[in-house]
Amino acid sequence: MVTNQWRIADDYRRGAGLLGMLLAGAASAPVFAQSVQEPITELSFTAQVRHDGNLDSGSTPGLETSDDRLSLGTAIRLARPFGRHSLSLDGFLGYDFYRRNSQLNSERIGFSADAELDAGFCQLGLKPRINRQQSNLYDISVIAVPGIGSVRNIETTQVYRGELRCGNELRIRPLVYYERSYGNNSNILRQVSNYHGETIGGGLSYSNPVLGNFDVSVERTTTKYPNRPTLGGLSGYRQDQIKLATSREIGAVLTADGFVAFTHVKPENAVAATYNGMSWSLGVTFIPVTDLRLRANLAQQIDPALGNNALYSRNRDWGLSATYQLGPRTSVGASFDRSERLYRGAQPVLGPVLTNDSVNRISGRFDFTPNRRFGIGLEVGHERRNANGTFYDYRNTFVAVNTRFTLGAL
Repeated sequence: MVTNQWRIADDYRRGAGLLGMLLAGAASAPVFAQSVQEPITELSFTAQVRHDGNLDSGSTPGLETSDDRLSLGTAIRLARPFGRHSLSLDGFLGYDFYRRNSQLNSERIGFSADAELDAGFCQLGLKPRINRQQSNLYDISVIAVPGIGSVRNIETTQVYRGELRCGNELRIRPLVYYERSYGNNSNILRQVSNYHGETIGGGLSYSNPVLGNFDVSVERTTTKYPNRPTLGGLSGYRQDQIKLATSREIGAVLTADGFVAFTHVKPENAVAATYNGMSWSLGVTFIPVTDLRLRANLAQQIDPALGNNALYSRNRDWGLSATYQLGPRTSVGASFDRSERLYRGAQPVLGPVLTNDSVNRISGRFDFTPNRRFGIGLEVGHERRNANGTFYDYRNTFVAVNTRFTLGAL
């Protein structure tokens, strides 16, 4: 109990520090006025050849741990103003081909949109997001089924969100929002972790050309696992949050966005532990000189456990990246990311139990863009995973060649 109290106190201190950072950024220099969005339509074709030295440390019988993958795809970026309304979307449609583990071949689909509708006194925002791909092997627990079929799984996540703000944009105004989320696995043995969630929230919104944008809200999310009638205590949970979200542009040099929240998670019964503490997300982009771009992100949040037989996971993520423009056609970059996951209510239902893990990734890249339509890049990286016990531990070194051909405005 004493240990838990210290952990909660530590979460409060971290959240208070992040809140101070967000408010300090918002109260600094004035922001330049936002320019009117210009129409954009961009179509690109991408290709990646990637070699992985170790896909999953040999924990899956029948899976070749070293493999090469060819990924082909088409991406579209669209932005359109319609009077006082606007629409933007990003979409990707592609397919992954594995040289040795052909059973992992799968489609890769990503789609996100943001529609802003102005109805005079009120503004309505609609924000759908959809992703579909073969599960990353380090994101899923192993099931006790021989052969590569145990990790063959196409996962699909969907989020549909609507926001309504009413009143003068430069004054305090009420805010309400509603969100539905879905997570589905194609592997019949993994469908026990399929989930659907519902979020209802409301609060106050404030926008100011000097201070930035702020939302203060209270929300409740109910998450259910409909295929778990026999897993007592793991069929769902409720999450309540008090949240402060903000975004801020400080000239052309610094951009900050994020939120701080107090989070309470209550399972349907006592099989899994409750959670009381801080959640946060902070992203900062810094351009100290014209040719150098730095990005840092820090987050802690609660997510459903789509790839594991657990009730929910507490995820912590850190990241830092830098890109330097060597010349008009060449650039170099480096990044480091660390993710930690703690699974609450994890059970060894179909295989070895995965209760916690951490993954470190470091990479460097070189990009060459001979003209505005064509680009090619080389990326080299290393990743290492440590989990409870040694069964899920692994190290992997990868090399990838990326190409992109853009048709430009259509």
